[in-house]
Amino acid sequence: MRYAKLINNQPSFAPNPILQNGLWYGNPPGSVYEAESYKPVRYTDPPTEPGEGYQWSETWSETETEIVQGWVLVEVPITDEEALVRYANELTGAQDETLTEATETLIKHFKEEE
Repeated sequence: MRYAKLINNQPSFAPNPILQNGLWYGNPPGSVYEAESYKPVRYTDPPTEPGEGYQWSETWSETETEIVQGWVLVEVPITDEEALVRYANELTGAQDETLTEATETLIKHFKEEE
């Protein structure tokens, strides 16, 4: 079992070995960690498979007795290249998948408007 303190909503894991009252403990029992205000960490599985374009991001909370891992669904950030391809597709009505294809479509699109 791992032990931690929750600092800025992130677990700060207990050291091993740990110094307590002038004595070093390697692989100490939980009572040594608890005496230093560390709490057991409870890990959880993400609830389900996220939908396309989403991913699970871990969160942490603290109860009186433990540090608990939780999950929140967030949108997957897109790269600049993906953003440019989407913009080009919106502008031209194309369904390009790569930046090269989108660039070629944009060039054709603007030449037609001249």
